[in-house]
Amino acid sequence: MMSARGARPDAAARFFAKVRGQLAAAGYGSQGSIPPGMTFLEWCHDLATKGLEVDGRPFTLDDRPSLIPLYEAIPTTKEQAVRRTVVLMKGAQLGATVWEMLADLYMAIKFEPAVMGMFLPDQALAGDKSKRRFLPIVRSIPDVHRKLTTRIDGDRVVKVGEGDILTRVMGKSAFLFLWTSGNVTTESRPMDIESLDEVQEMSLGDIDKVYERMSASKIRFRLMLSTANVPDADIDFWYKTGTRNAWHTKCDGCGAETDLSEHFPACVDYNTSQHPGAPENEYVYVCPACHTWIADTQHGRFIEGNPGASTESYHISQLISPTITPRDLMEAWNQAVSGDQRKTFFNRKLGRPYIDKDQL
Repeated sequence: MMSARGARPDAAARFFAKVRGQLAAAGYGSQGSIPPGMTFLEWCHDLATKGLEVDGRPFTLDDRPSLIPLYEAIPTTKEQAVRRTVVLMKGAQLGATVWEMLADLYMAIKFEPAVMGMFLPDQALAGDKSKRRFLPIVRSIPDVHRKLTTRIDGDRVVKVGEGDILTRVMGKSAFLFLWTSGNVTTESRPMDIESLDEVQEMSLGDIDKVYERMSASKIRFRLMLSTANVPDADIDFWYKTGTRNAWHTKCDGCGAETDLSEHFPACVDYNTSQHPGAPENEYVYVCPACHTWIADTQHGRFIEGNPGASTESYHISQLISPTITPRDLMEAWNQAVSGDQRKTFFNRKLGRPYIDKDQL
């Protein structure tokens, strides 16, 4: 009997073609592919069970349920993606860039061939994101990493490396790490999907120029995310023109749903026993309406402030962060005495635009 190693080439080719056909029928048409009906959220949960790491740590949304609606906002099909814009105005260090990078990976694989334009304000940030954040995520997903580092040449699988720091090719899709401050980068290559990170440092004109890179595409999906900056400019402009989905925490006492970032510091109290069950001699969150202790600020939902807008916009603040405490916020607030410090607090803590009267 002939061993599998010694099987005739045509017999081996037929065998592997049969396997590929079975995988395709199940939704796995090629290495690293995603079943047609699998949503972005489902894909991320699946990758988490397979060892997905972000910044060297296991990926999980278990402690960030308030981010789940953002993951659900990513389209599952090309048809759902057509001409959509999703905007996120946020506080700092809330996991938004991870959401953006994973979404770009998902759409590049699901919608291939697709050209992904991943924009930042300058070249140094673009290169750092590609090398220090994007690539380690891909390396932690073996199937996706193999899709990045191999090509199919006829019946052969050819290893090609991880690509250039500013251009990475994955299957039939490509990731372009670009910046809005360069004249050529906003005027050259055609794209299908764009994600603009750190929009606070981009002018409205640059954002419009970047969007023109998708004029010939049938998809034209765009993600925009950033910490807040000044009112009516950059990310705040786009947030206000959109649906204005703001995270509202629900009070278990009176049932009120409140955007706590609008009520800081009144939504924080120092507990000396007036809030049973809350940490003693510590700052805690309270309901602005009835002053009941709020144990979990992620118990709530997004509520639209501008229903019917064509752009989907969201706002989250550090008040829903599982790693930032009411004490952290109060200490930072008490130390913010200058106009620049207050602006930093509003932008990076509350995720809200701000300009001090002394800065006008």
